[in-house]
Amino acid sequence: MIKEEEKISLTQLFVLTIQLQIGTGILVLPHNIYEYAKKDSWISILIAGVIVQLVIILLWCLMARYPGLHFFQITQILLGKWLGNGINLFYLAFYIITNAILLLNMSHILNKWAYPKTPKWVILLLFVAVSVYIARQSLKAISRFYLLATFLHILFIVMMLINLKDGNLVNLQPVGQEDFSSILLGAKTTLLPILGFGVLIVANPYVKGTERAILKTVSLASWYVISFYLIITLSTMIFFLPEEITFIPEPSLYVLKTISFEVIERVDLIFLSFWLVSTITTFAGYLYLSSKSLAQTFQTKNHSRFVLFAAIITYCIAIWENDPDFYRKWEQYLESFALMTLVCIPIFLLLLSLIKQRKRGGYE
Repeated sequence: MIKEEEKISLTQLFVLTIQLQIGTGILVLPHNIYEYAKKDSWISILIAGVIVQLVIILLWCLMARYPGLHFFQITQILLGKWLGNGINLFYLAFYIITNAILLLNMSHILNKWAYPKTPKWVILLLFVAVSVYIARQSLKAISRFYLLATFLHILFIVMMLINLKDGNLVNLQPVGQEDFSSILLGAKTTLLPILGFGVLIVANPYVKGTERAILKTVSLASWYVISFYLIITLSTMIFFLPEEITFIPEPSLYVLKTISFEVIERVDLIFLSFWLVSTITTFAGYLYLSSKSLAQTFQTKNHSRFVLFAAIITYCIAIWENDPDFYRKWEQYLESFALMTLVCIPIFLLLLSLIKQRKRGGYE
């Protein structure tokens, strides 16, 4: 049973969910969506939001049946020790691949914009070291830090909106020009950076509040993130011509690069410092999830001893991968893992739980 002093508030759950959903996508998502959905990119984002909401409800339905337990305990209850551990390790692989892609994106952007002569291994090592320190803490301590980091989002939105006066609303027209399949591809692209809502399966038993309050909080956090990405995407679409966004991989940074004040010239470099904090919180969050999976597999409550192990594996993958088109190569694996871990396996476990309940005539 989780001690009362270890539990987090609904506000902390809100920021925890947000921080795991906002990472490198701040910079690259507008470009990636535009490749498919063009001027209907904002529709793709809204569709992605609806899909995420449905998956959140699915995960909540499963977790609500087992109050006081996290997902990696539920797998062992429903499937037995060995098969449950196999599922838990499958989730570990998903978290590691997600973090590896995040590391590669982060190092690529920093090398391109700020540290072109700094070796890749140095950037990754410093980033991972800070993240390991955060992930070794309790969920309550992590959530408190994430609350402070969330205020940086407000600053970023303000900085993006400053340049709207130089944009052109005509760039958003015409609406509905792309076929529905292209819009769906854009929605799929949107889903990959915002998979962090899956933190619900581990955080649920640690939250002070009713199950309905938890569902409402995670849903609000998800729509906050969708609104955040919607503002960023619309801002870049208004600022750049359609043909420009296609060739600019980090349009958000280029928008910020045009901003200058009397005492500050390179606003984009200052923003990179803030963005790095947001990226670290995402990476550390997935490290925490990885360590919880391993801790349950080895039947121990102390997750901190497994954080370094997960970090080393992720670091080695990122160091080994040198393909400049790495994202396209890893994207297909991430899509498959996401579909299995966030949809297929939870549906199977929920159905299995219902079948067992019917056989036994009550809850387990």
